[in-house]
Amino acid sequence: MLRVHIENVLETSKVSLKRKIHTWFDSDEATKAEELLARRGNHYTVEELVFLHGFQLSGHDVCVLDNQEDYTALEIYNAEQAQLRYDAADENLKSYPQ
Repeated sequence: MLRVHIENVLETSKVSLKRKIHTWFDSDEATKAEELLARRGNHYTVEELVFLHGFQLSGHDVCVLDNQEDYTALEIYNAEQAQLRYDAADENLKSYPQ
């Protein structure tokens, strides 16, 4: 089973993902993601990374992108950068067999 480094594929750190998971409501998926990230090491299967990829955009990022008129230019910029990282990770994941 192929295991790859999280930062090489998702282009983000475990710490950053942990913070973003807390912005989503409590759910079984969020709990599973937190358990995966609590695991020692930075290598994950492609399937695990696909699952974690869903948490790369925080709830705040999504809200800002959907309601840009309600936020500052800095908040919009940060959310757009997060979206770009999400899209780049999506492309990276496509290069691995699933």
